[in-house]
Amino acid sequence: ANVAIFVQVDPDRQSLKKVCAQVSLIFDALKTEGVHLDFGSETTTEWTLPSRNASLRVVEAAGTEEAAKKQGRGATYQRVHITELAFYAFAEAFLNGILETVAAPEYGTEIVIESTPNGVGGAGAAYYRLFMNAARAGYRAHFYPWFEQKEYRTALAEGETVTPETDRERHLVRRFNISQEQLKWYRAKVAEKGQDLVDQEYPSDPQTCFLSSGRRYFDKARTTELLLGASDPVHSEDVGREGSQGVLRIWKDPTPGDQYLVTIDPSEGVGGDPGVAGVFNRRTGEHVATLSGQFST
Repeated sequence: ANVAIFVQVDPDRQSLKKVCAQVSLIFDALKTEGVHLDFGSETTTEWTLPSRNASLRVVEAAGTEEAAKKQGRGATYQRVHITELAFYAFAEAFLNGILETVAAPEYGTEIVIESTPNGVGGAGAAYYRLFMNAARAGYRAHFYPWFEQKEYRTALAEGETVTPETDRERHLVRRFNISQEQLKWYRAKVAEKGQDLVDQEYPSDPQTCFLSSGRRYFDKARTTELLLGASDPVHSEDVGREGSQGVLRIWKDPTPGDQYLVTIDPSEGVGGDPGVAGVFNRRTGEHVATLSGQFST
């Protein structure tokens, strides 16, 4: 197996050094457990096992768009791990080349892409698009909220009770059923870092996570408030035909006799950002359904 770990380019090559140190730590730990790997060559960024025709390399993503387009061309990998993709300067060009170097999963291959979000546009756009469309692209999306980590909780003093005080805290308790110990930890973290950084570094859901990072046009506080007040759709279904695919989410079924307004943003219909159609009840003003996806005009 040829394995490659790709990291972002940054000053003093800190990302490269950090990942290489982590890989070295893994190999050192294996030695202490009696697992001795007969490396043919071993450098700070590359390890080879000639007896198994295997190699592992840690590689920086290209620093220019032209180089990103060519990166990996001609290579064949069985495992690729891309870390912090949302911070790659030329993520789209990089992905276009690298993903073609890995055969289909039925051949035992694997691609892992992970990152802290960096907004929905700009440098973070490629990661956001891939995460939101993971299933259609043949991937499985994983999201890890802060409250799944057992250490993110603070013990209560004897007789202490912690109850929600803000809309955000009430949302966490209502939707995710977090404990009083978790709420105490979360409240202290917000006091320490501020809500914006907590939303980015300790996210509770993908929407808030992406919203809190990157450059924003709409006011974050107001948008977050609206998101927290939103309910899950009654049902969702994949819709479309050849060349046009999307998801229809319905919050309320049609009421006979009512009129509905459909607002459409086709996003030029060229396959970039998703096109969206919102359905509103004209009598009540309620937002009752949304169609989003890639559709030709």
